[in-house]
Amino acid sequence: MRCYRMLVLIATLVFSVSAQNAPDNRLDFLFGKWVGAAGEKNTPLFEAPLNRKIIVRHNHAEYNSGAQHDDLMVIYFDAANTS
Repeated sequence: MRCYRMLVLIATLVFSVSAQNAPDNRLDFLFGKWVGAAGEKNTPLFEAPLNRKIIVRHNHAEYNSGAQHDDLMVIYFDAANTS
């Protein structure tokens, strides 16, 4: 879980430094399926639909306690504030 939070933090910092209309290749390492850890079954997936204008993260987690969790995160690119 810490690893995913760290990736989200890194992605947020990269985007805040240079917001553009579409991502460049610096975040390509995020795309694809990831494997969860710590005895939990996690299946996060990062993809860049809409001609790479957004990044979408889907996740389904199953915990040892039997609890399940689904989430969705959408990152979009906004023009830099020049005022």
